[in-house]
Amino acid sequence: MLRRTAVSLTRRQFSTSAAATPAAESTFRAAPLPPPKKPVGAVRGGILGLLVGIASAGTIGYLYLVEEYQIASQSLLANVEQLGGSVNAVRASLLKADKLDAEVKAVKASAVRRDDVDAVKKELYKVIDDLTTDQLELKTRLWALEQELKKRA
Repeated sequence: MLRRTAVSLTRRQFSTSAAATPAAESTFRAAPLPPPKKPVGAVRGGILGLLVGIASAGTIGYLYLVEEYQIASQSLLANVEQLGGSVNAVRASLLKADKLDAEVKAVKASAVRRDDVDAVKKELYKVIDDLTTDQLELKTRLWALEQELKKRA
C-alpha cells in the first residue's frame, strides 16, 4: 500500500476550480482550431517527388517520341511521293521504249535485205543489157534502111 500511496502522491492532478471554469467560458470564446496538418515526411516527399519526376519525364519523352514520329512519317511520305514520281517516269520511259521497239520491228519487216538488193541489181543489169541490145538492133535496122534508101535514090 505504501507503494500505491507513493505513486498516487507522485502523480499530479490537473484540475480547474469550478468557479474559474464558467468565468473562462463566458469571457473567452475561441474559434475552433483546424485539424493539425500531418507533416510530409522525407519518405512521403521522396516518393511524391519520384512520382512527379517520372510522370514529367514520361510526358516529355512521349511528346518527343510523338514529334519524332511525325517528322519520320512526313519524311517517309515525301520519299513515297518521290518514289511514285520516279515510278511514273520509269513507266513513261518503258512505254516509249516499247513504242520504239515496235517501230524498229516494223522497219525491220519492211527493210530490204542484202539478198533482195543483189537480186534487184541483177534484174536491173539484165534489163539494161536487154535495152542496150534492143538499141543496137534498132540502130542496125535504121542503118540498113538508110542504105536501102540510098540505093533507091
